[in-house]
Amino acid sequence: MVLHSTLRDATKLGIENVKESLIGRGVLIDILAFKGGNLSPGYGITREDIEGALKQQRTEVKKGDIVILRTGVVPMWYNDPSSRLNYFNPQTGIVKDVVTWIKENEISAIAADNIGVERTPNEIDPETISPLHGNILRDLGVYLGEIWWLEDLAKDCAEDGVYEFFISAQPLNIPGAVGSPVNPVAIK
Repeated sequence: MVLHSTLRDATKLGIENVKESLIGRGVLIDILAFKGGNLSPGYGITREDIEGALKQQRTEVKKGDIVILRTGVVPMWYNDPSSRLNYFNPQTGIVKDVVTWIKENEISAIAADNIGVERTPNEIDPETISPLHGNILRDLGVYLGEIWWLEDLAKDCAEDGVYEFFISAQPLNIPGAVGSPVNPVAIK
């Protein structure tokens, strides 16, 4: 099968540009643990939450890091089938002030254990789906990872108090694509 380029392809920042390089220092920011193990559906994760969790974990974010946010949303899908009707909306995720934090800290990628990293519904325009994606992907050139299973990693980090690790999450080589499945692997 031949894939043809169209005007709609990502001609400059397609996912193929990181097929071998979406690897580096990962930092788990355990928002769920920071908030006491319970986040209400649709909770908006703020810059203050992220900075508070980092302080509590005694963890520092550095330029180029791949930041991973634990919200507890994905386990809910598996552990509470009765909640699946309301799984997508509302959903816990980041809010607008986190975009500035991402830029200031020069994060290379941000991933989470929810559907779209950002909160649904959003505070900008509840009728618009994922408005922060444009701010993060297009404006900052920061990659997003969604629906990551983080429970095992979070448990390991909490046991030894180390929230930094090597992470590898290469996408498929799909020229012009804006996304791809990944199989992230953290090595501590």
